[in-house]
Amino acid sequence: MDSWAGGVFESPRVSAHIAEARRFIASSDHRWDQINLNLLQTSPAAGQGRSHVDARVLTVEAIQDYLNHLQPHGVLTVIQNSTELASRTHAAILAANGNRDDSILSFQLSEPTNPFSHLLIARNEAFTNAEVERLRSIATDCDAVIATYPSLANPATDDRPFIFEPSKRIAIHALLAALLALLILMVILARERHTPGNPLSVTAGVLIGIASTALQVLVIYRLQTALGSPALSMGIGLAAVLGGSGLGALFFGHFATAKFWPQCSMSAATGVAVFVLFSPVLAEYCDTMNHTLAFITMGFFTVLTCLPIGLPFLAAIHSCKSISGHVEGLIIGCDGLGSILGATGATALAMTAGFSMVGWTIVIGFVGVSVFRPQHDQSPG
Repeated sequence: MDSWAGGVFESPRVSAHIAEARRFIASSDHRWDQINLNLLQTSPAAGQGRSHVDARVLTVEAIQDYLNHLQPHGVLTVIQNSTELASRTHAAILAANGNRDDSILSFQLSEPTNPFSHLLIARNEAFTNAEVERLRSIATDCDAVIATYPSLANPATDDRPFIFEPSKRIAIHALLAALLALLILMVILARERHTPGNPLSVTAGVLIGIASTALQVLVIYRLQTALGSPALSMGIGLAAVLGGSGLGALFFGHFATAKFWPQCSMSAATGVAVFVLFSPVLAEYCDTMNHTLAFITMGFFTVLTCLPIGLPFLAAIHSCKSISGHVEGLIIGCDGLGSILGATGATALAMTAGFSMVGWTIVIGFVGVSVFRPQHDQSPG
C-alpha cells in the first residue's frame, strides 16, 4: 500500500492510525488543515447492495464533526466515483454548513473513464472570488470543471444513514418476503377463525415477532453508531437483546401470566421507549470513549432496557397452558412469521423515515400486544 501511495507512509510527518474514521475524529482534540475522505465506498455500494450501504461517515452530523475539527481556513475534501454519490455528499455538506453554498466547491474530471472523478472541497469560511478563480485555474490544468448537482431533500443523517435510495430490486425482494409471510398468516387465520380466542392469539404472536425483530435491527444500528464496527455491533446487539430478555424472563417471569398480560406488554413498550429516547445521546457520548468502555456502556444499557422484552412472549405462552390443542405452537409460529415482517418492515421504515420512527413503531407494537389479549384468557386468574 505504501508503494501504491507513493511512499507517503515513509514520511516522518505521517502517522498511521487503524480506526473507524468517524470515531477517530470525534475522539480527537486535534484540528487539521485538511481532512480528506476518499475510497469510502465499496463494490457493494456501487453494485447490487448499494441501497443498504450505511453512510455513517458521510451523514450531516458526521460532516459537521469534520468541519468542527478543521483549523481556520482548513478544508474538508471528499473524492467520489459517481455523480450520484457526489450529489448526495454535496447535499449532506450543504445541510451540515447551514446551506452556505459559498463555502463548498465541486469539481469533476472531464475524463469519464477515471473512477474517482468527483472532488468536493468544503470549509467553514466562504471562498473568496480570488480563491474560486485560483481553484478553477488549477482544475482546468487537470482537465476538470466546476460541477453542479441537483438539490436533494433528504441527505443522509444519523437517523437515516443511507446514502442511496432503496433500489427497486431490493424493495421487490423485501416485499415478496413480507407478502409470503402475510399469505401464510392469512391461511392460519382462516383455519383458526372459528376457534374462540385463537385469532387474537395469532395477532398477538405476530405483533410480538414484529416488535422483537425490529428492535434487534434498531439496537444493532445504535451500537454501530457507538462502536463503529458493523460486525462487532451485530454480535453485541444480538447478545444484549437476547441476554436482556432472557434475564428479564428469569427474574420477572413469574409475572408473565395471563393475569398480567397487559402489564408485561406495557413494560416492554416502556423499555423500548427508554432505549429510543436515550440511546442516540448515549451512542454519541460513547463515540468519544475508549472502545472497550463504549462497548461495556452500550451493552449494559441495552441489556437493562431489554429486560422486559421477553415478558409479552412468555405471557402469551403461559396464557395458553390451560387451553387444549396447539395454541402454544400457534403463537410460536406466528412469532416467527412476525419476525419476517419485522425485519423487512424495520429496514424499509429506517430507509424512508429513519431509525427513530422504527423505535416508536416498536413501542406502538408492544402497546398493541397489550390490547390483543386472547378471549379465553380474560378471566381474572
